[in-house]
Amino acid sequence: MPMPYFLARAREWRAVAETLRDAGQSPGDPLLSVWREAAWCHLLEGRGLPAVAHLRRVVHALTGESPPEDPAVLFDCLRAAVRFPPFPEPLRRNPAVCTAVALPVSELPEVVVSTLADRVHDRGGEREVRFDWRNRPALLPVWWEGKLQVLRWGNRDHADRKLPPTGWTWQASVEAGKWAGVKPVPVEVPARYAFMNGVWYKVMRGVKGLAVVPPAGEPVVYLLCEPSTRYYRVMTRAEWMPVLVGEVI
Repeated sequence: MPMPYFLARAREWRAVAETLRDAGQSPGDPLLSVWREAAWCHLLEGRGLPAVAHLRRVVHALTGESPPEDPAVLFDCLRAAVRFPPFPEPLRRNPAVCTAVALPVSELPEVVVSTLADRVHDRGGEREVRFDWRNRPALLPVWWEGKLQVLRWGNRDHADRKLPPTGWTWQASVEAGKWAGVKPVPVEVPARYAFMNGVWYKVMRGVKGLAVVPPAGEPVVYLLCEPSTRYYRVMTRAEWMPVLVGEVI
């Protein structure tokens, strides 16, 4: 049996909200609430009550126009209001694939740890630094120019217009030469744990990444991703997984 119309739209727009939020969309943007309104429409419709009043207000807030009554047309209007960055990255259609990594304090230079004191956590008696995409600024440990450094993770703040406002890229995109114009450099992001959808999982060495040096600015690092294995998909409920160094989960 197909999913009820409004529930299907709620699932669709929940993915849109996660995509836009990870790309740096303002928390108060009406687009981020569309999925909730779609879910309410399902509940109201089930009780025989008018189901699109709130949704029409969201459409009006986004478009400034008098919204139609037909739910299908309403969602068409909302889709037209979404403006994704013009870059073919996985974040357009899927949530992020790895939203944090952790590295023991003992594996980082003391000077680095001292600047990241607010990101130090305890895991079973061992102190570690957690590099989380949600932190501002988002940072990653990277082997860069022969030494371990902490670099900016992604381009969420749109500091460089030529780079996607994400923190991930498809490995297939790199192999197809789609990054050739920005002269990327393969790098390794050391990690002992990685995080996705509420699950911390252990990794042996770390995650493969891509570093780009903008014409004016500091290096930016993107994690590489690939389609999830069945095990990873079951474990994290994610369709994409990070490209790990020397292993596949």
